[in-house]
Amino acid sequence: MNRGLLLPFILILLFTLPACHKNNNPAPTTKDSTVTTATDSAAGIVVVTYNYNAGAVTNALLCFNADGTQRWKDDNFNGEVLASPGYGDGTLFVSSSYFKANATTGQYISYGKLYAIDANNGSVKWSYLDSNYVAATPAVANGTVYLPQDFLIQGFDTKTGQPNWGVGVTNGLPWTPLIDGDTLYTATASFSAGYYSIVAIDIKTSKTLWTTPVSYNPPGGIIIANGTLVFTAGTGGLMALNKSTGSSLWSVNDQQYDGIHVASGNTLFAFNHASPLGLYSFGLSTGGQIWADKMPKVFQFGGLWIYGKYVCAYVYDFPSSYVQMLDPKTGDSVSRATATNARYESPLLVGHRIYAQKTWDNITNRSLPTPQLAVLDAGSMMVKDSVVLTGAQQIKSMRVIGKSGAIY
Repeated sequence: MNRGLLLPFILILLFTLPACHKNNNPAPTTKDSTVTTATDSAAGIVVVTYNYNAGAVTNALLCFNADGTQRWKDDNFNGEVLASPGYGDGTLFVSSSYFKANATTGQYISYGKLYAIDANNGSVKWSYLDSNYVAATPAVANGTVYLPQDFLIQGFDTKTGQPNWGVGVTNGLPWTPLIDGDTLYTATASFSAGYYSIVAIDIKTSKTLWTTPVSYNPPGGIIIANGTLVFTAGTGGLMALNKSTGSSLWSVNDQQYDGIHVASGNTLFAFNHASPLGLYSFGLSTGGQIWADKMPKVFQFGGLWIYGKYVCAYVYDFPSSYVQMLDPKTGDSVSRATATNARYESPLLVGHRIYAQKTWDNITNRSLPTPQLAVLDAGSMMVKDSVVLTGAQQIKSMRVIGKSGAIY
């Protein structure tokens, strides 16, 4: 079998649901969404599965077409543990780690490897081996793969696999970098001082532009919108930095905000994951609250998107999950689309489809014996396609390749 991450698209995710009046009536369930022109559509679905049995690790990398049919599969990684892939120019960049101890001598073998894999057929274009590397999710930009490691970010030429860039990062973490133009943003942790920082590095000169301490907890859900870096910090507060200078613009600490948040125009939408759960809206330039917690009673949030002119929250409920549409200016409820007797996890919206994992059956109230992938219509939450991942104990990651060249 052939072996087989452009930076996740985290600036704005577009999502749309048809609606014509302000209430909680379900969206139409008889046809696909056609109201809003999608900014992208799926070209493929990439899945990393994980299986552990009697001390042996089996990872598989699978690629599916947009309709859920399998394009190729590679499960010949010989005990290597795969990280979620990056993507660029038709190529998947997959990092792996290997560790095995000799039961008799106590000695061990460990190494890291980076693969470049053709997304169309699963063939290996090149691989790079280093005994010091560990698995991490890389970012891809401008013909270079940026693989984060402890205290180092290593760059590789996307076509040849030869190292072509590298920078030491004081207290650096294997945290997938965020790249914007010629600037790379990463996270560091000073355990002696007990805080995390965001660091900006000039890619052309490898010089550190600025370092800003942000909290005693790792930053989460970092996005760039309107020249602003926004992320969750501390015990769940939101924080914004000027992306050029690293100066603090504002922080909001009244709730325990989730790492799931999106921006549209000059507005930020964020979940509060403390009880009671809620959805909030803020001005990006000031952090001032626009509206707060207009969602009905919520059990658990699963995703957040902007689709057309609406902000849409995916909610886990029992026995059904649903997407709730709200007016982004007021937070008022517009409509709801329900996925009957189902719970879809790690949902990703690309075009007019939601791509998600299904590991739980709400009818039998138990875990599924094998995980599944599901492709749903965004407007109706009707399942368009699904596939059972035979032989997999769990899905480690799922990403969607867009026809635009982005990976979600």
